[in-house]
Amino acid sequence: FDYDFLAEVKNPNFDFGAAKISYELNLFDQGNELIETRKGLISLLPGQTRYEIISPLLFDREISTAEFKLIDASWERLKEFIPRSLFSVKNREFNPLPPDQSPLLRATLSNDSSFDFDRVDVYVILFDENGGIFAVNKTDIRTFSAGTDRFFEVRWTVLFKKPAGRIEIDAYTDVFKNDNFIKEHGTQEKFQQFY
Repeated sequence: FDYDFLAEVKNPNFDFGAAKISYELNLFDQGNELIETRKGLISLLPGQTRYEIISPLLFDREISTAEFKLIDASWERLKEFIPRSLFSVKNREFNPLPPDQSPLLRATLSNDSSFDFDRVDVYVILFDENGGIFAVNKTDIRTFSAGTDRFFEVRWTVLFKKPAGRIEIDAYTDVFKNDNFIKEHGTQEKFQQFY
């Protein structure tokens, strides 16, 4: 069995960002037995809502339940404003049913900021006509210079049984690890309380 897991995480605080949020994903089979635990880290800007995709998840038995928990966070105040949208998407082409091939999405991502990034993660979420999520995928772009455009593509390994009603493409970079970015935007102030 092949699974993808998608979580939406929201930071309701507009003053503090989370440099590190540790999470835990617990996966259970139909007998409610724990099959596997996956752990990871994400970051959130003040007021940001973002997705986290955990994929691929390959098992020899069917998953019945998934439990996603945020374990701990390292909060920091950014003294100057950082826009939550540093990137934009253009020239999007999606072919859900190419002949004798798997579905393919191609697009161009623009770095609209004035900063160079070592890594930018790109997440693609496909919604059906009723607004339900039926497919996700991800890729990354390395050494993404300020003010430039980069082409990317994602391909799915299975054919879709229904058309995509809406496609959402989101790009994320961890600005808390980018010393130049943070220094350009002001100093950091540690904040210990977990919300």
